[in-house]
Amino acid sequence: MNTHGAYISEAESLRFADKDGIESLIHQWFCSDSLRLTFPGVLEDLFETDTGRRRANRLYLRGTAALLFYLVFLLADYYMVPDIFRSALVVRFGIVLPLSIVAIIYLSRNPSPFKREVATVFIFLIVVLSLIYLFFISRHQYASSYHLGLILILIFANQVTRLRFYYAMALSFLTLAVYCIFLLLHPLIPGGIKIHNMLFLAAAAVMSLISNYSLEKENRINYLFALQEKIKILDLSDRNKLLHEISRIDPLTGIPNRRHLEIYLDTLQQSSSLNRLAIILIDLDFFKKYNDHYGHQQGDNCLQKVVSGIKQELRNGADLFARYGGEEFIVVLPDLGIHEARSVALRLCERTEKLAMPHEAAPAPRLVTISCGVASAEPPFSAGFKDLIRRADQALYRAKSEGRNRVME
Repeated sequence: MNTHGAYISEAESLRFADKDGIESLIHQWFCSDSLRLTFPGVLEDLFETDTGRRRANRLYLRGTAALLFYLVFLLADYYMVPDIFRSALVVRFGIVLPLSIVAIIYLSRNPSPFKREVATVFIFLIVVLSLIYLFFISRHQYASSYHLGLILILIFANQVTRLRFYYAMALSFLTLAVYCIFLLLHPLIPGGIKIHNMLFLAAAAVMSLISNYSLEKENRINYLFALQEKIKILDLSDRNKLLHEISRIDPLTGIPNRRHLEIYLDTLQQSSSLNRLAIILIDLDFFKKYNDHYGHQQGDNCLQKVVSGIKQELRNGADLFARYGGEEFIVVLPDLGIHEARSVALRLCERTEKLAMPHEAAPAPRLVTISCGVASAEPPFSAGFKDLIRRADQALYRAKSEGRNRVME
């Protein structure tokens, strides 16, 4: 069963948001001893969503085929019931044909499940009624064999077209009931033949219904197996997406890592709408001493707090804030020049200092602070951004050399 590639889409991922609940319903249905064919609640909705359009198309095509077969059997009327051939011509082409065409066109519009099945039953029912009527008004010696046409209709409806089982039951019951009534009222057919025909049609109806039930049950079971596989593939896809995201996110701080930064810069390099670009390189002052004094766990907490504070000063969706390595971070500022970038960097320094995290191993003011190096560039960016990062790194080095807790460009 090849479902890979055919089932995966963003829309289906949303549909299967409650995959565990759906799997539970599938398990319950398989474990149930009920003979009912319908699924519980949302599972039936999914079944109709996935198969409804295809079923409507199939009913449209098979309903058309059934109608063509029905018209071809006008030839049988000519030989079996020649006494009413003109009536058969009027009934088949003047009544059944136009009504069936209306129902078939309706099926092509993908109606609701209930209306779809009723429209299909309607096509077969008017065919059944037409044959019973022609059989009843004929006084030809072969009229008693006309019930064979009804058997063909039930076989085609229940096994070829595969009406939903409950609708197939309704059609079969109505066919048998109406035929028996008119057969009993027929004045020329002997009683023994009447009983024979009724039993023959009843047996054909029951056997076609048993087959119909088995076919629908098998179809629904196959659907559930396909649905389970679909869910497994979506689970695998979700895990792959998660792994992909993890590979580009720094696990400690939750911001993009250096790999993500490089991919982002490659994307910017291809952009034709980028007018300028600024970069801020950030380094936590005396962070090694902080780790030595407070321990690595506290050091990790310190990094997380600083990152959280810096993020609040940046433009959501416009700026990229990433971990560059160790206690170094980088901010990419699209469409900002050197002066705007310097203002941003100053705000970042102020924000960090306002966090007021003690740093007893650092000089005054004995708080956690940052140093920033700023650089900017304008198009063309064909050579990449290595030189821009290098200049920002040099500015950061000067900021650290001149006392830290400052911004240099």
